[in-house]
Amino acid sequence: MKHDGPLTFRIPFLRPWLFAVALLSVPALAITILAALAGDLAALRSVLLGWVGVILLLAAPIGLAVSIGRWQVDEHGIQGPNNWFIPCSVAWDEMRSVSEWPIPGYRYLWINTTRIWVVWVPLFLTDMAGFRQAVKTFAAADNPLRRYFRQNRN
Repeated sequence: MKHDGPLTFRIPFLRPWLFAVALLSVPALAITILAALAGDLAALRSVLLGWVGVILLLAAPIGLAVSIGRWQVDEHGIQGPNNWFIPCSVAWDEMRSVSEWPIPGYRYLWINTTRIWVVWVPLFLTDMAGFRQAVKTFAAADNPLRRYFRQNRN
């Protein structure tokens, strides 16, 4: 793999936005059904307009997070956000284990180190195959992240 500096990977906008929309749709749907059963068209209209407004407003913070969130891989290790979305770095030799966190529709890995859980890696990057190849190129054969990808073809 030829490279000039770190390789950068991102998440797609639609994945987290649709996840948030799905979460908000459940209570909105329940309230809509109750309003429809009660015959309250004004409440039905308000709930639907509110739902549309909120999901459109969600595009701004999610778009910001997607635009600044990036994972970089190079010969030194991985740089990416932690669970507070603060950029952190972890060297290949600092990685002790990898833990999968299977949130439905939003799977990601924690890279555990000697310090703390430093970096999380979504398993839905826009170029997941490229990310896997970058890990294979730069990480030692016994690296926990490289072993994870070798054992899990997801």
